[in-house]
Amino acid sequence: AVLDANLRYTYVNPALERLNGLPAGSHIGRTFSEVLPELRGQAAVLRGVLRDGEPREQTISGRTWAAASDDPRFWRATYHRLETGGDVCGLMVIVVEISDVARQRAELEEARGHVTLLSTAAVRIGTTLDMDTTCRELAEFVVPSFADVAAVDVFPPEVGHPVRRADPGVLRLRRAALRGRVPE
Repeated sequence: AVLDANLRYTYVNPALERLNGLPAGSHIGRTFSEVLPELRGQAAVLRGVLRDGEPREQTISGRTWAAASDDPRFWRATYHRLETGGDVCGLMVIVVEISDVARQRAELEEARGHVTLLSTAAVRIGTTLDMDTTCRELAEFVVPSFADVAAVDVFPPEVGHPVRRADPGVLRLRRAALRGRVPE
């Protein structure tokens, strides 16, 4: 797109028409916020480029008229000042949609978090073959990262003191570990 010195569209190419979901005629003579009211924050950046002539890049998020879903969309925009005979006449705007990249980045960060969690669990839980120690390690791992309280109960009939074994048909749980977070 090309904007004039008042930050109004003077030219929109077909690719931007598709990204914004509006024909070029709906853009001409209007500002970003008038054309795309759900995208905010560009005006200050645009005025800065007009003022000092330094190109800027910005990531924009929100919705356009082309949005088929409520999922957030992301664009990377680059702004360059245009001059004619030394006079500032407007800005050139280049926009590339990066929604898939942003979603992939978020999914990758989530996957990294899961791998870190599993790695930490593998190191901290099951350090011995003792069942009570392992149950305690599990409860300590869960609190306070995931829960305020954790109880680990075991129920196989062979577990527990022989004097207190459950009668046939009765399931008796044995509390192997208990952990709680102290309120602040």
